[in-house]
Amino acid sequence: YETDYSRFEIDDFTGRGGSDLVVVSPFDQTGCMQLQDIPTEGGRFHKSPEAVGLLNSFKSCTGLHPSASPNYDRVVVMDGVLEANDMLASQLVYYSGGRFFTMPESAAKMLKNTQRSSPLLVSRDIDGDGIVEIPQRVGEEPLTTEQNDKQLEYVEWLDFISDENGITKQFGLLDSDRELYLSLPDSWRGNIEVEDGFSGGQWMIKDKQSNSILVWMRQGEEEEAPPSDGIRVPGSGNLYLFLDRSIST
Repeated sequence: YETDYSRFEIDDFTGRGGSDLVVVSPFDQTGCMQLQDIPTEGGRFHKSPEAVGLLNSFKSCTGLHPSASPNYDRVVVMDGVLEANDMLASQLVYYSGGRFFTMPESAAKMLKNTQRSSPLLVSRDIDGDGIVEIPQRVGEEPLTTEQNDKQLEYVEWLDFISDENGITKQFGLLDSDRELYLSLPDSWRGNIEVEDGFSGGQWMIKDKQSNSILVWMRQGEEEEAPPSDGIRVPGSGNLYLFLDRSIST
C-alpha cells in the first residue's frame, strides 16, 4: 500500500500501548488534508479503513501529538498552519471504538481560540499529566517596549481535551527572539508588567503595585564569568535570569 503524505508520526495514537503510524495527506486546493491510521500486518502497510478529513482552513500540518483523555481512548492534537493568515492553530481528532473521528462544530470554535503567531508555541503536555495542552497568546497584540519590539508575549496553556472551552494549566512569558519560555506563578497574572532592562536587549518583570523587580533577564558577555547570583538558561550559552532576592538597581 502506498499513499502521499505531508507529515507522519509513530507513537501510541490509539491507547493500545503500541506504535501506530499516522499520516496526514498533502494540502489539496480542491479539498482538505486528511488524517489516516496506517495499520500493519505481516510486516506490510495496509490501507486504512477510512481517512478523517481535517478542517479545510489548514494548509499544512506541523505536528501530531497523542494525548490521554478522560472521555475517549485517545485524542490527537494536530497543529497546523492556516491558509488565510499563516498563523498556527490546532484541531482535535478523537479515537474511540476502534476509529478516528472529528467534531466539526467544536473544531471550528477551537480553531478561532487557538490561533497564535509564533512557531515556538507548539502543543505539548506542559504539566506532565498525560493530557496535551495548547498554547495561546494572552491579549490581541504582543508586548511592546522600546528595546524589545514585539518579541515578548504572555502565553497560557489550555486543556481543550477535558473541556471544550479550555482549562488554563499554565501561564508564562515567551521571548521569541531568544526562544525562551518562562513559566510564571498564576497569581502574577494581571499584576505584573514587562519593562526594558538596564541595558540593550534586556527585560525585567515588575510588580505593578510595588514597582519592585521580580525577574530580570540579561545577556552575558562572551568571555564573562558566570554570575554567582544568576540562573543560567539551559542551552542558551550566556543568558541569565535573576530573581528578586538577588537584584539591586
